Parts: sequence; C-alpha cells; structure tokens
Amino acid sequence: MKITRIGLDIAKNTFFVCGVDERGQIVVQKKLSFFTLMEPPVFGLMEPL
Repeated sequence: MKITRIGLDIAKNTFFVCGVDERGQIVVQKKLSFFTLMEPPVFGLMEPL
C-alpha cells in the first residue's frame, strides 16, 4: 500500500501520526512521544526573538 496522505495530531508531549492510502484506508497509525524521539534530550533549541 502506498501512503497518499499523512495526518498529525500534535499535543504537548505526545503526538499521533496517521497514514492513509488512496482508498481512504488507514495504513499506519502510531502514538509517538516527543521525548523518545530525541536521544539524548535537547533543551533550549529556540532563541528569543
């Protein structure tokens, strides 16, 4: 199956990823944590304007 659309539900510490094929069927659906994606954790990435 080929994913044609990706949806993101962004929250404060977690987010959901959903991939849909050309027929509208859900191919991928995962709950991810922001802190598990960043190894080691990095803080202070944004600079004040």
